Order: sequence, then structure tokens, then C-alpha cells
Amino acid sequence: MDIQKIPCEPMIQEQIRQVLQNFKCIRLHFTAEALEDIHFSSYMGSTIRGAFGVALKRSVCVTKQNQCSACMLQHSCVYSYIFETPIPADSHVMKKQTHVPHPFSFSDMSDLHKHEYASGEIFRFSLCLMGKSIDFLPYCIYAMIRLGQFGMGRGRGRFKLLHIQEMDAHHQCCDDIYVDDQLHMPQHFLSIETAEALMSQYVNSKHQITLDFISPFRIKYQNKLCDHVAFHILIRSLMRRLANLAYFHSNSRVHLDFNEIIEKARSVRISENNMTWYDWGRYSTRQKEWMNFGGLVGDITYEGDIRVFIPLLILGSWVNVGKGTAFGLGNYRLC
Repeated sequence: MDIQKIPCEPMIQEQIRQVLQNFKCIRLHFTAEALEDIHFSSYMGSTIRGAFGVALKRSVCVTKQNQCSACMLQHSCVYSYIFETPIPADSHVMKKQTHVPHPFSFSDMSDLHKHEYASGEIFRFSLCLMGKSIDFLPYCIYAMIRLGQFGMGRGRGRFKLLHIQEMDAHHQCCDDIYVDDQLHMPQHFLSIETAEALMSQYVNSKHQITLDFISPFRIKYQNKLCDHVAFHILIRSLMRRLANLAYFHSNSRVHLDFNEIIEKARSVRISENNMTWYDWGRYSTRQKEWMNFGGLVGDITYEGDIRVFIPLLILGSWVNVGKGTAFGLGNYRLC
């Protein structure tokens, strides 16, 4: 390769920093007690995400219309913004799409393989809110409380929300923000600066980093579902997701030179791959059909000049990556 064409690491770092300088998110850990038997589908995240949407719409919808696209309040409604997320008329990206990436994602389900919780059992999950959706946190919490009253899953099992804690950059629970029916707004905002401050913890002499996927990682490259994820494919997906989240939800108007970043990512190789396929499916009430959402779980280790990508990988561990992030897919930890 011509040395003049080799991507300059400081330039890439600065470009990433500029695109994501306004991006922030919060991560909340929910602890709930089943008041009745709750039967989830083959994947808890699908049930929680769908039920949360229904509860949020019931809680805030004024016009009670079935379709948000026909509602005059579409661009000022909490539900529409969080769950339907229409493309703004003045958007310069994703113009051919009908919706933009949702400003939320679920993660950290109690157990990927556990589908039933008996009355009295405790279950847990996490919710990440991104950008402007953080301002609507009280609406989201209220919707979760109402969801517990409505019930969810087969048989509509009810539950009680016991408490909600903030999660720090290390995925550890810290301050309570909801307990005894009292809500306190969070104080721990996660950002590109937070991620950069953690870089030294993941830089090692072997130039390796391991991603352990807790939930199925579903990703396509050249219109094909991947069962073997090269590093540049992961970075493509992660950069596209983060850039779009920053653009639509954090008022970022800086564009990335993807080609330069991908060229750098191509030099990183897989040194160990312990990922296996996990199958699950869900019925889409919107599309009126059963949909397969299988993906890869387990750990994969990449080796090479990875330093410039570490802040992106840290951010991705908070917001998920790949397809179905709102359901909790593509949730991983860095090792």
C-alpha cells in the first residue's frame, strides 16, 4: 500500500470525536418481581420491547389513532419520537427510509434461555436511552409502571417494578433513580469522552480485544447474513449506527469518511472465534408474519492495530450493534 494512503490514526480519532461530540446516553437497570406467572416468548427482549411500546402509547397518545403517520401530532409526540422515530423533513441522510434508528435499546436480560418466571420470582433487564430521548425518561418509567399493571407475555402476567438503578461505564449498578415510587433524574451520562477515558483499560501488549456477545449478534454484509464477522464488518455496522444516532438524536451534523476508517479496520484480523448460532423468532404484529431473528452468541477476539477503534467498541457495548438492537440483540461486553 502507498504510505501516503495509509489512514492517519490521529485524524481518524479526531473525526470520530467530532461526529460523536454531542452524543450521550444513559443506561438504567430494572429490577422487577413477578406478581403472577409470566411466560415470555423465545426471547425476553422481544416481549419487553413490544409491551413497552404498547404501554408507552397508552400512556401518552392523545388522538388514539392507530397509525402515527396520519396523526397531526406525529412530530411532537413522545411515543412517536421514541418508538416510531420518523425521518425529519430536512434530513440529509437515510432519505429513502421511513424510520430512523430508535433512541433506545434493551439489554442485560436475566437469562437468555429462561422463558418463564413464577409468581414471586425476580427478573432484571436494562434500558439505554440516547440523546434527546433522555428528556422523556419520566414518561418511559411511567409506561413501565403501567406495563406491570397491564401484564405482559402469554397470559398477561403482572409484575411490580421494585427499583431502577443507573449503570456506569463499567456496566455496574450505582445510584438508585427509582425506589418507593420516587423518581430522581440520572447523573451519569455516557459519552465519547467517557469511552476515551477508559481506553487504557483495554490496550494491551498483544494488541488484542475480545467481544463477548451476551445476546444474538445479527448482521448483514453485502445483503447476506454473516456467520463469520470480520472486524471491518463489525466497524461498518457500529460506525453507521453511532453516526446515525448522533445525527438524528444528538444534533450532530458532521459527516464521517467511512472509507478511511474501514481501510484501517481491514488490517485487524480474527485471532480466535468461539461464536455459535442461536435461533429465535417472533411474530410481527405490524408485518403480520413470523420473523426469524437468529444471531451469533459467544466471544470473538480480534488482533491488530485496534487502539483507534476502542472508544467505538466501548460505545457499542452500551448501545448494542447489528440488527434488532431495540430488542436487545447485539449486546456485548469487552474483555
